[in-house]
Amino acid sequence: MIQVYKTKNEINFMVSGKTYQDITEWTSSVDEMVFREQLATGRFGNNIELDPDTLALMRHVEKQGGILPYYGLGGSSGVCTYRFRVTTSRIQLTVEHGTTHRVMSLDTPLEISEKSASMKGRRFKFSPFPHLIKEKLPQEWSGESRKHLFAR
Repeated sequence: MIQVYKTKNEINFMVSGKTYQDITEWTSSVDEMVFREQLATGRFGNNIELDPDTLALMRHVEKQGGILPYYGLGGSSGVCTYRFRVTTSRIQLTVEHGTTHRVMSLDTPLEISEKSASMKGRRFKFSPFPHLIKEKLPQEWSGESRKHLFAR
């Protein structure tokens, strides 16, 4: 589901439910493909050789059953571009993976609300290296949604 919250001062898009799950699965599958290719070639893209420490960390994560593709200094932050196109009755969402240029497109019915979900702060993933963090991150930093925000 994609909801649009529109107020006098802002427009917010909230992706949840099956739509969120579909996007998460798609981005994870592309990340895994990139990760496997990087391990096989030792390169980021066609011309950047990964340093031995980065490759060692990637192999360590792989042994633990995880994936950790290298996307440059910014980590995976911003690797995907999300474009929302709102028409009179539909929302079209296009997700483009910036490294592979693969695209996922979704089309859902339009649902507009003038009341925004009550969210305290923004949620974001704090570290591109979650395998190096020993203590549990605060909820706001985890990238995970708070279930009560989406309860209906």
